[in-house]
Amino acid sequence: MGITSIGFILFIALAMILYYIVPGKMQYFILLGAGVVFYLTYGIKYVPFVLVNTVAVYAGARILGSRELKHRRPILVLVLLISLGMLAYTKYTNFILSALNSLMRSERFQMVELIMPLGVSFYTFMSIGYLLDVYWKKYEPERNFFKYATFVLYFPHIIQGPISRYNKLAPQLFERKTYDFQRMVSGGEQILWGFFLKLVIANRLDILVSNAFADYTSYAGVIWLVVLALYSVQIYADFMGCMEIARGVSLLFGIELEKNFDHPYFSKSIPEFWRRWHMTLGSWFKDYLFLPVSNSSFVKRTSKKLGKKYGPKARKNFISCFSVAVVWLATGLWHGAAWRFIAWGMYHGCLTIGSTLFEDKIKKLTKFLRIDTGTKSWELFQMMRTFLLCCLGRALFRAPSLREGLLIIKRLFMRPELWRLVDGSLFNMGLNRPNFALAMICILILWCVSMLQEKGSVRQMFNKQNLVFRFVVLYVAIFSVMIFGLYGPGYDASAFIYEQF
Repeated sequence: MGITSIGFILFIALAMILYYIVPGKMQYFILLGAGVVFYLTYGIKYVPFVLVNTVAVYAGARILGSRELKHRRPILVLVLLISLGMLAYTKYTNFILSALNSLMRSERFQMVELIMPLGVSFYTFMSIGYLLDVYWKKYEPERNFFKYATFVLYFPHIIQGPISRYNKLAPQLFERKTYDFQRMVSGGEQILWGFFLKLVIANRLDILVSNAFADYTSYAGVIWLVVLALYSVQIYADFMGCMEIARGVSLLFGIELEKNFDHPYFSKSIPEFWRRWHMTLGSWFKDYLFLPVSNSSFVKRTSKKLGKKYGPKARKNFISCFSVAVVWLATGLWHGAAWRFIAWGMYHGCLTIGSTLFEDKIKKLTKFLRIDTGTKSWELFQMMRTFLLCCLGRALFRAPSLREGLLIIKRLFMRPELWRLVDGSLFNMGLNRPNFALAMICILILWCVSMLQEKGSVRQMFNKQNLVFRFVVLYVAIFSVMIFGLYGPGYDASAFIYEQF
């Protein structure tokens, strides 16, 4: 049951009716039941994975929360092995076997037919975060199994996040909620905006992008620059669209999910970009990987030696750079079991490390060149530079393989072929002129809304307008999504990009 389908809308309506008519203490059972039903619609074969993970982490946290337990680490390691083991088995088994075959130059290991459980990366990370928080004694473990299961299976965030923290989401899940009309309106507006991003922009751009990558040897230079820029917009509209739908649906139940994007393409540097993109994943890696690695005995021991030999700055740089490298290797692997994802992760890792190491030198260079860094033109240059660096990395991210991704980057720099912009080449990739023009108009709308959101909540601004104006805008928006989204090109591309991760 895709979250852009009519069936999902009817499912939400039924769940809401039940949610608001049952007693307050029973409301979370409706959320749990809805989560189970929603998960089952994708296939009963996925249920054992999420069930084993939920039971193992719940039981492990209960044991770790016991004051009488003296040896806690073996329990933690065991539960982590179960939870991460299922993720690794389903996601990385064939990648490892393929790598071994390549290393041994043989076909000794046969590929295994595996299934990828729905939302496995997301609920695994949420569960591990909860387990580690209990282990570090940040809060007591949940004693009610059904409440913990509600957190894991809360259906708005199970497909693509956000990666919620138990101590932030749980209080909202279990407190009594009453019907609020204004909250319904706000949630509906957020869902509609998500539908627009996904069905009208992302699905439409997917046609052009997919055709370009399928026939990558036919294009070079400026065409690839345009395609990578449009793919960057597509993946943002796709992922952001899903987040808006998920957060809007959650708001209908009186529950606010964390913000996952903060207009990343307005970033002035790569580190800032990743503080604005997939924010809950970045926050998770910071708390549960970056900080533990930074404080590990190996890093402390090695940095201490470097500090004695090369000074305190070398010590500080090693701690930061090594931890960043580990995080970006993990980030690449989290997105998929393929060398292209590892290369993409290390590409952004190098850019992040470079930003740290050369920050002072860049400041001195701009001062030497007498560049006024306080001007809007300099900010615009920084945004364009960051966007182009991200676009370059998208070639590795989207290509079928690492080799093809590198060939696309090579073709990007081979020859400009500027005439391709006016000879109709862009209209030979599946989108005719009217649909291409519509895509550009919608991207402009997205940019304008994003600019307004930088100044404050657009929904709050909109809801302060008079009723007639709001009715006309919503009427036009609904029919625009129906006409240009549901019934337009790209309708069959209903799956979200980040579902595969």
